[in-house]
Parts: sequence; structure tokens; C-alpha cells
Amino acid sequence: MDREVHGSEPIRRAMGKHSSPSNRAIRNEETQIVREAIEQLPEEQREPMRLRHMENLKLSQIAERLDMTEDAVTSHLFRGMKSLKIILQKLGIVR
Repeated sequence: MDREVHGSEPIRRAMGKHSSPSNRAIRNEETQIVREAIEQLPEEQREPMRLRHMENLKLSQIAERLDMTEDAVTSHLFRGMKSLKIILQKLGIVR
């Protein structure tokens, strides 16, 4: 069973689909900001976050690729989301 990591709204919003050109431009800018913020995360959080939210891999796929348990992946994603939220708050992107 693939579990959702709580607090992933900033990433979902940045990676979401919008129909108007202005919304797509905003999404592209938000996506770039989120990608840059993910690059600031510690490696143990950055790689699971990148695989989950940029490559859209399932927890089981991430666990296999990184040679760790799904519980460890979930833990790194949870911590990564908390860290990402702090980074995005400092940038004024989220509250």
C-alpha cells in the first residue's frame, strides 16, 4: 500500500496541472522554487523527495532504488516535507 505523506501541499500545488497560460507560468515558477528548495535538503531527505515528487515513484520503488525499507522512506519524506516547508516559509511561498 502506498501511503501519502502529510504536508505535501506546496509540492502538489507547484507540480499540479492548470489550464490557463498564466496559471502554467505561475506553476512553472513555483516548480522551479520547489526544486531549488529540495536541493537545499540534506541528502537523506533530498533523494527520496526528488524521487517521490519529481519522478513520481511509489514508496516501494523508492525503497528498492535507495536500498531501504518503505518505513525509512516514509520517515525521510516526512522529515523532508517539514524541512521543505520551513525553507518555503522563509522564502514567503507558504505560511
